[in-house]
Amino acid sequence: MSIILDGTNGITSVNGAASLCVAGPAFQAYLGSNQTITNASTTVIQCNTKEFDTAGAYNNTSSTATLNGLSVPAWSFMPPVAGYYQVSIGMQLSTGTGFQRAYQWIYKTGSLYKRVQDTSASAPVSMEGSVLVYLNGSTDYITAYGYVSTTTGTVGFNGGSIDLTYFSASMVRSA
Repeated sequence: MSIILDGTNGITSVNGAASLCVAGPAFQAYLGSNQTITNASTTVIQCNTKEFDTAGAYNNTSSTATLNGLSVPAWSFMPPVAGYYQVSIGMQLSTGTGFQRAYQWIYKTGSLYKRVQDTSASAPVSMEGSVLVYLNGSTDYITAYGYVSTTTGTVGFNGGSIDLTYFSASMVRSA
């Protein structure tokens, strides 16, 4: 078996078959502390602590920011490179008692794109999922949303650790 890697062009060859090694934008962020939300309301998940952001394209603040010359809404990822991105979301819930329902959504450019997970089972400790999305590199952005409803008790997303509530994306193929 022969393996060749050209680090400059991102091209690999395994036994003569060429493949592209994508070196595009990627980020991962998590919720730095608990986020209390209004019961039964769709809420932006405020992942404010970046683990990494290879292109400086994730806005981890509560207001619109200019990143890479692009106006990026709060808590959103707007990569400056067009392509297909694998997006992951995870949330650990703080539901008190009387759990009814929870959702996870990915919004694309301000509108619902995909419902990643929906549960009305017994109170979940955590939810996670992923979706593939095309982003055009200039106006498209993604934002993670969550929803939790209970009959009583505190409602929110647990934070404070990288493994509780998180949001990430990575380019898997250029456009």
